[in-house]
Amino acid sequence: MRGQRRIRVALCSPLAGLGGGETSLLALGGELQKRGHHPVLVCPQEGRLTEAAEKQKLEVVVTHFGYPPRIGGLWVPSPTQSQAMLGVLQDIKPHLVHVNDFRPCIHICLAAQLARLPVVWTAHLLWESKNILSREAVRRLCDSVLAVSRFVAQSLLDAAVIPQDRLRISPLGVDTDRFSPRAARRELLAQWGVTPAHRAVVSLVRFQKVKDLDLMLDTARALANIRNDVRLLMVGDYLLGDEEEKAYGRHIKERIEADPLLKTTVRQVPFVAAPEELLAASHVYLCASQVETFGQAVVEAMACGLPAVVTDCGGPAETVADGVTGTVVRSRRPEDLAQAISDILDDESLRRQMGENARRRVLDNYSLERFADRVESAYFDLLQGQ
Repeated sequence: MRGQRRIRVALCSPLAGLGGGETSLLALGGELQKRGHHPVLVCPQEGRLTEAAEKQKLEVVVTHFGYPPRIGGLWVPSPTQSQAMLGVLQDIKPHLVHVNDFRPCIHICLAAQLARLPVVWTAHLLWESKNILSREAVRRLCDSVLAVSRFVAQSLLDAAVIPQDRLRISPLGVDTDRFSPRAARRELLAQWGVTPAHRAVVSLVRFQKVKDLDLMLDTARALANIRNDVRLLMVGDYLLGDEEEKAYGRHIKERIEADPLLKTTVRQVPFVAAPEELLAASHVYLCASQVETFGQAVVEAMACGLPAVVTDCGGPAETVADGVTGTVVRSRRPEDLAQAISDILDDESLRRQMGENARRRVLDNYSLERFADRVESAYFDLLQGQ
């Protein structure tokens, strides 16, 4: 810890579910705490994230905040909500504020400016706003932006959202002790009808169209036309639980139920708080997303020693070394994804070597320790001289 300074930081998440961004924030909080810092998780409501944080013995503050109201097509921050968040920060007394998304945390960012606290923003998403005021808000309110991939960083630079000297590429990290190769517990797969004769392809999913679960099902069908020994485990459910997610979830379930081939080859596994055992018991990881700005689950699978077959959808094309730790499929053809999976399964020596390479790549680049080092460095640089 540089200078032995202990930092009190407000880690602000606008979501209380456990998607990749929230999982990484939770892991960061635990690692910062291990290093002697004092992270305080701030959430707008209770949920899986706050439950997991409390189990981790992290301090949690639940207080309402969210998107600014929209007036005439523009997002207009609420002075009342900003003042309320200022009171929250005065109670927490952090040295700095770290937000996991900008727009839904804008009132916290405004409150931080009033309190003269530096703001760090982890940019998980591509910048898509055409609103010049949104861009100016980031410039005025964010002292440091940590882009989770080159993919995200480039979108911020292309839109001139933040000066380059305030932008860092800071890939997320995973706990490589928790996510690690281990003896496969086949009974975990047996309860889903996966026998030792089957090859298990696994994916941690959410019912969101951007995850392209339709392409995943098309890939399962294409795989079944090549070989009959593969079972696809789709593990997970909702992040927000809104009507759009629920409708997509119903569509995916109905599609599986209506198709005898998919009903035979696809297993829907409910949300699992500790997916590392399922990952370690599987053979290949599949990501069929339209867009992934980082792909936390892909890196978790790699840490468990799984080769990953991914679409060329952004972040995973950076984390997966094509032909070394898995395969990056440049098309969106299910037949190409299926063939890439089958090629790996056909060669056990190749599969094991790719898995070992994947584990090493995570240890070298995407471990929780390296992630925390990058974030801690950004904190110290902002607080230097204070």
